[in-house]
Amino acid sequence: MLLTEKMLSLKDATKYIPTRPHIATVWRWATRGTRGVKLETILVGSQRFTTKEAIGRFLDRLNGSPVCVAQERASELAEVDRELDSELE
Repeated sequence: MLLTEKMLSLKDATKYIPTRPHIATVWRWATRGTRGVKLETILVGSQRFTTKEAIGRFLDRLNGSPVCVAQERASELAEVDRELDSELE
């Protein structure tokens, strides 16, 4: 999912989070997570990137948004269906 979204460095990502956390906080969210939730990132060489959409999903999960969870689950199930269909062909 991240590869189809516009990438942001973790430093730039701090600008899109309402509390404007320190970059070390965003790094911790990406590597260790908080309250069992990790910020989605991708490593390109030695630099870690995320997206605005990933930040939104992260914040939704932290706040227990049922809409986000349901959408993610539906997306995961649709992907599994596509994989199974391609194996059957």
